[in-house]
Amino acid sequence: MSARKPGANEPPPPRDAEPPARLSAVKRRTTSDARKGRRGRRSHDDYAKAVGTVLRADLFELEDCALLGQLPGVRTLAQRLQRGVFPTGLAIRTLLDRAVGEVELLALNQRDPASQRLAAFLHIWYKEHETVVTAAEVLDLSRSYVAHSVKPRALELVAKRFLELAWRVEASA
Repeated sequence: MSARKPGANEPPPPRDAEPPARLSAVKRRTTSDARKGRRGRRSHDDYAKAVGTVLRADLFELEDCALLGQLPGVRTLAQRLQRGVFPTGLAIRTLLDRAVGEVELLALNQRDPASQRLAAFLHIWYKEHETVVTAAEVLDLSRSYVAHSVKPRALELVAKRFLELAWRVEASA
């Protein structure tokens, strides 16, 4: 069966939708896109997912992160960094760095092996920007275990700490 061409009076056929961008959940949206979503306040899980999504993003991507950029601690810090090129992105990055550092330090002070692995994973994956595969090799664990057990727990703790910092206005002091 051959494809029929639309006539002059017919609307063009619908195009295939573009695949969602990696950070589509946290980027600024137009007003028409905002109306399609649910209304009201975002849940804690929405914010936690956004933190996990942008954890290793660069300043360009962080600057467009409206969901995290609206948090009181981020806005306060961004106002203090107003002279910088990307004040919102830099504020988010600063609070992410602080959250990762605090979780890593707390995990290092624990005596159990799981906490030690978590601290080592955060250091390798976040601070040294290595892959999960590299972290698994250094930790002498399987890639699957690191990807499905260590990384989610680390992201959960970092997201929790970031949100605690970002919801406090004095967090940027």
